[in-house]
Amino acid sequence: MGVKTALPDVFVFVHPGMEAKIATEDGLSRAAVDSDACREVLSVLAEASRARVGTSWRTDLISFAWQGISAAHRMQVWSLTTGASHLREQHPAGFYAHLLQCMDQLSPIAVEDIAKDLDRTLPERSLPLQALQRLLSAFALLDPVVGYCQGMNCIAGALLLFFPAEEQEEDVFWLLAAILTSRRAMYVPCMAGCTLATRVMDDLLSFYEGDVSSHLRKLDVSFGRVCSTWLLCLFVEAPLPVESCARVWDIFWLVGEPAVYATGLALVQLNRKQLLTASTLERAMDLVLNHLVDHVQIDELCSAVRTIIDTVKDFEPHIRVLESLHRPQVVDGHARPPAHLNYRLVTLHDMVPSEVQQLWNEFLRPDPWSILSQGGLQEPWHLLSALQNAAPHLRPTLGQRTSILLSGFPQRLSAAARPPSTLLQRAHHSQTALSFAQFVQLVHTFTRGSRDARLRLCFDFFDLDRNGSVDDAELRSGLTVVDHAYNARRDPVVVAAEVEGFYLMMREKMGLKPTAQESAADQHVQWDFEAFTTVIVLHPQVFTLFQLDDSAPDG
Repeated sequence: MGVKTALPDVFVFVHPGMEAKIATEDGLSRAAVDSDACREVLSVLAEASRARVGTSWRTDLISFAWQGISAAHRMQVWSLTTGASHLREQHPAGFYAHLLQCMDQLSPIAVEDIAKDLDRTLPERSLPLQALQRLLSAFALLDPVVGYCQGMNCIAGALLLFFPAEEQEEDVFWLLAAILTSRRAMYVPCMAGCTLATRVMDDLLSFYEGDVSSHLRKLDVSFGRVCSTWLLCLFVEAPLPVESCARVWDIFWLVGEPAVYATGLALVQLNRKQLLTASTLERAMDLVLNHLVDHVQIDELCSAVRTIIDTVKDFEPHIRVLESLHRPQVVDGHARPPAHLNYRLVTLHDMVPSEVQQLWNEFLRPDPWSILSQGGLQEPWHLLSALQNAAPHLRPTLGQRTSILLSGFPQRLSAAARPPSTLLQRAHHSQTALSFAQFVQLVHTFTRGSRDARLRLCFDFFDLDRNGSVDDAELRSGLTVVDHAYNARRDPVVVAAEVEGFYLMMREKMGLKPTAQESAADQHVQWDFEAFTTVIVLHPQVFTLFQLDDSAPDG
């Protein structure tokens, strides 16, 4: 018998920004929504319990989520608890539609990998494959460093089954984006988060179910590796039927990763007898992969998960300790750059493997775990530190670390070093890490690149929207950042006056003098590459920062 799902018809919750209003005269509980994130009042009944005034919204919601959130309200609740509403608000209206219009920007590898997995996704279910392809492709565009990874397709497929209406597709996308973003380390190319989670899962089993763990080891079963699919797919069809996943996901979005680990542990506890009597590797693997829910009711599983989270002392602290213990081991496992990147970079930049290895070491040096789990250099000081170590001749230029960090220079340099993507560059709230390949290209530009390559990097630094021209606002903004990089505490009025003076000099050099009837402010100039680079080299600080002398610097 498979897992049975019994969803109650009602639930009650209180969300931040809402005021619980108790209608005691008729015994009904109402939550008045006071937030843009939830666009209509969620007025729901609670037959077993009433909302308790004075408790946090999350505590109230968790108590009802254990029983299962009703399907009618799940979209609105998940949008809040996953952070999907907040993520959506950080992007321009219609952003999903814009992503769909930019599919030609998707990497060929992502296109191929997504296409391969469409028919493999929940093959016994009737899925709208075109919608699935759109969701996965749009996320790969939203986060190009992560791109697409197996496991995402199962989560997206389940969401489409939970919310099948065509008009809900954009809502489903933001749910998917929020879920994957919150678990981003699981899906980055090196899968550092997945490696860490499987190690932690293995240790939790050994600590809490030592006899089962020992028995599986005797049969040569690595439980952590086996359950990696559970962690990547969030238990979709492996081992839980999709219908049952909705119940455990209700809890995941509220409790977080401890609930994911607790679910894996609960499945083992509910199958102790069968696991301990498995006498062969084949039987144990078949049981773990295919039959853990044959005799388990969904309410029984949720109850077991709740018991672990509520009653096992220090369960979450144990997880944190184990994560701290295993992070150095995961980092050690990535001591060498990925083989495919090594070959590509050696060929592309005419480097020897030892040079790539040295750059990999400098790339990770600022904060190895953070950089691996983020998929690249995301923090400004990571980029600044790695760049100075990889290109020592830049240290005198970038030596004013505090002023450089506070100026915004590293963020703009990182954006300039990434391939142009007009749509994503205009989404100001998107923060994409600089990948290792892009870091190597940046170092190569500074150490071995031609003067023209460094001029191009300088132009892209100023061309914020990457549309091929620098407008007046971008020019002034870039010059201000450069000034702050050198002089963090200068009077803003003085800085603005000097920026304006250089801007007017640039215009004069290009013969762009205003007429008697107009001022310089009335003339809006779009500087193309040739016009911009002809004059920007006259700015001493820009000249120094971007090494715009005639010969390439020594690496």
